[in-house]
Amino acid sequence: MIVFTARPDGSDQQVVVNIIGDVDVREMSPPAWSHDDRRIYFAMKKQSEPDAVLYSVAHDGEDLRAVADLHGRKYVEVKMSPSGEQ
Repeated sequence: MIVFTARPDGSDQQVVVNIIGDVDVREMSPPAWSHDDRRIYFAMKKQSEPDAVLYSVAHDGEDLRAVADLHGRKYVEVKMSPSGEQ
């Protein structure tokens, strides 16, 4: 599973997250940018874990954080709240 950033024309690709092996791509949401464009959020379920987790990573690939355990909840995509507070 790889999350990368790129310019609108596809140039300047930068790998932000690269998790090898433990994830089925069908178990990952599309990434979503924070309102301030500093962080990227995505949900995924690792094969070695019982539940999916919401993750956050800085736009430069630093500071990967587990934000919330989804406790068996279904997810399709991650969306920021209109105010960006949730």
